[in-house]
Amino acid sequence: MIKISLEKIKCNEETNEVGSDEPYVLVTAVDYSTTPPAFEVVRYGPFNDVDQGETHKVLPNSPVFWGLNNKEAQLTNSNDAVFIVALMENDDGDAETLRGIVKGIVASSVLGSLNFSRAERVSKLINDINSATGTPTGAPNFDDRVGKPKELRFTNQELLLAHSIFSIKKEMIFVGDGGVYTLTFEAQNPKSAIGNRSGFKIIQASSNRFFDAHTSAANDFSLVTRTAQNNNTQLWGLKLVGAVYTIQQKSNGRFIDAHVSSNNDFSVVTRTAQNNDTQRWVIMPSTNGTSTIQQLYNGRFIDAHTSAANDFSLVTRTAQNNDTQRWVIRNIGSNNYTIKQKSSNRFVDGHEASSHDFSVVTRTAQSNNTQRWILTQVGGVYTIRQKANGRYVDAHVSSNNDFSVVTRTAQNNDTQRWVIIPNINGTSTIQQLYNGRFVDAHVVSSKDFSIVTRTAQNNDTQRWIITI
Repeated sequence: MIKISLEKIKCNEETNEVGSDEPYVLVTAVDYSTTPPAFEVVRYGPFNDVDQGETHKVLPNSPVFWGLNNKEAQLTNSNDAVFIVALMENDDGDAETLRGIVKGIVASSVLGSLNFSRAERVSKLINDINSATGTPTGAPNFDDRVGKPKELRFTNQELLLAHSIFSIKKEMIFVGDGGVYTLTFEAQNPKSAIGNRSGFKIIQASSNRFFDAHTSAANDFSLVTRTAQNNNTQLWGLKLVGAVYTIQQKSNGRFIDAHVSSNNDFSVVTRTAQNNDTQRWVIMPSTNGTSTIQQLYNGRFIDAHTSAANDFSLVTRTAQNNDTQRWVIRNIGSNNYTIKQKSSNRFVDGHEASSHDFSVVTRTAQSNNTQRWILTQVGGVYTIRQKANGRYVDAHVSSNNDFSVVTRTAQNNDTQRWVIIPNINGTSTIQQLYNGRFVDAHVVSSKDFSIVTRTAQNNDTQRWIITI
């Protein structure tokens, strides 16, 4: 069960109106899984005295637009719901009156498009809502649209994340009436989202035994599984430090991937969907608004050649801790992003022909779809901390120690960063970012049911239930 709501609104540039802006947001939500479809229009704001550069958060206990009854509800198929967002500047109009007008128009639009395709329904809703928001509700200065209404859509993968422990945020950019605004929306399970809980239980799917840990150096502070103890040694705090994405070139839908051998210079390319860790990329915040991008498969960082002799091609490298591996990732609207190398100010682009191996390169700004990238979140990166003593989950990285998982004091490195990716059955895999190995556990007492990392086995010993 999830809820979806507006989290905040940022004024990048004020509208042409006199004085501070007073924007408000109307979100239309339609549930097409019911017969007939159910719908609602939710208002946020007006937000008072909004000036350029300011961010205004939605007040606590503000309404949600999913579920439709202002409570969390199931949503696993993005085709089952449509969300249309309109941004208005309040002058002498009445925002609540306009909400009612829009809701009336939505009723006829929904019922009049039952036999339409999803794309046709969305188009009709946008056009009808756009017309409705032009209705005067006060004088002499009418409320103005800030751009045209747009669809907010979460992917099925994002909905899967939101139903588990993740809080999924999406931004929309509105430009109009001289103003530029960024709206941030959030989808999450309010009962289990990490931001709302200080202690989680982690249970092995195959054995139903719980994450636990020895609390003495004599046992190397090693992690084990135990039956339920109902104490703080089995409670774990998770802190989000990064996220995992697939990255698709907008012009052709191909996914960023990379060769994993020096024979190919570890070159970055695009490929059709493989659904594996060579196409999953860990994005972590770095310095001055930049990010690093690591291939989950091997932890190597995206870098780029800086000469035409190498076609300015992207490659993966071990950590260099410099600006060739720092990237400025900018949302330009509709879930499209540009990715710019900090050191060169050149933009990530990609060849679209097999004669170039679909190589990914940097280029000067082209302002076209070969330089626009679609980022889809598939997981998160966390530190995991035992509530009993505040120590961090870490792991040995050599077979001499059986790759055993332990707790350590804070190291602030990739051995203590863990990638959590949910599965459709309510379980998740947990991988050490340092090497991509999966958390697993011995299932016999002779091994003390110790927790270790292993290469991928694709079975329930490596699937974990993370719950409150």
